[in-house]
Amino acid sequence: AQFYTTRGEDTLIGGLRGYREMSPDNLESLVSPESLLSPEALKPSEQLVSPASIASPLHQEEISRYVKDRLPESRLPDARIEVGRFFFREEDGIEFKYDEATNSFVIEKRLSLEGPMEPADIEADVLDIEGFKGINDDLDLDGGVPAHLALRANPEHIESQFNLEKGNDIPINVFGTDTRYSFRSTSYPWTTVGKVQTAVGVCTGTMVGRRLMLTAAHCINWTENGAGWLKFTPAYYDGDAPFGIAWATRVIHWGGVDVNNGLSNPETARDYAVVVLNTDMGDLTGYAGYRSYHKSWNGFDVWQNIGYPGGMTGTQRPVFSDEGIITSVEEHSVAGRTGYVLGNFIDTEPGHSGGPVWGWWPDENFPRVVGDMSSESANPAYNRSGDNEASG
Repeated sequence: AQFYTTRGEDTLIGGLRGYREMSPDNLESLVSPESLLSPEALKPSEQLVSPASIASPLHQEEISRYVKDRLPESRLPDARIEVGRFFFREEDGIEFKYDEATNSFVIEKRLSLEGPMEPADIEADVLDIEGFKGINDDLDLDGGVPAHLALRANPEHIESQFNLEKGNDIPINVFGTDTRYSFRSTSYPWTTVGKVQTAVGVCTGTMVGRRLMLTAAHCINWTENGAGWLKFTPAYYDGDAPFGIAWATRVIHWGGVDVNNGLSNPETARDYAVVVLNTDMGDLTGYAGYRSYHKSWNGFDVWQNIGYPGGMTGTQRPVFSDEGIITSVEEHSVAGRTGYVLGNFIDTEPGHSGGPVWGWWPDENFPRVVGDMSSESANPAYNRSGDNEASG
């Protein structure tokens, strides 16, 4: 999507992906029309580019030539990570016990037939960019590559894709041969992608700032008070959470989407949300860059996607695919905001929603997200009506 931006000494404000360095308190100004910065305070981003000046994204065989794998360049930071959280009522009579035999803690509560305690709802705000009118669109935001993580241009292949017997079908949108494979990695940028869990299901999300995570808007459990709880676990694999977990404190979006009857194209164009987390998770995992999609890239088989599919891995392991093709871009504008529907032939299934569609560019050691997976066709085919769609 296109948006407006301003840069201060430590702050980059820009639609949904630019205000990475802001503290939670400062984020209030982004969604409070009364406290938006004055026009005099706004300055064009230092990273503004025109689509004509952007090089084409790299093909898969070119990535390893430009992106050199490396080992960590520093020690892990002395950081504490959250490994679990239990919500309870006072009447549950919670007790914590240490089991020396198994070197574990046991949490006990009174027997009750009541359902589990749910976390409180969180704020959900529609970004108001009226105060940013007249400022150039920020099309180009860099990623963050931590020195304490190794860098790998591709995740290590540890499990093959489905091996189906002839005549057997599975409920996924795969175009041709399914080339996806599951992986386990604590190397950048694969650490930036993780499992999104809410009361209504599982999706995929990507770190796009120190405490900002991008996912699909239809993955959010919208409530009368805003949004329901959301847990993000980067690099999640079979229950393992190497970087711990983070919780949503706020959701910022372009406007709600209704998935009860499927997504219309205008809804798909705004089917993304940025979640403000309770920790600076991006300092540990790194974060991806961003770039607005340009129609001149239509037909290029250069896009990678990561997701937590329900069918292939039961949402327990991430899977990777490359050489994805975006064949069409459809623009939709609402209230001064522009979003894109990116028609594509990227293999997907439920659980991939919110996962990044990203590419690599010459002389950069991080990928740039151009969209997040949004919807799959009810009748997959190699045409406009049968393609999958991402939001950009």
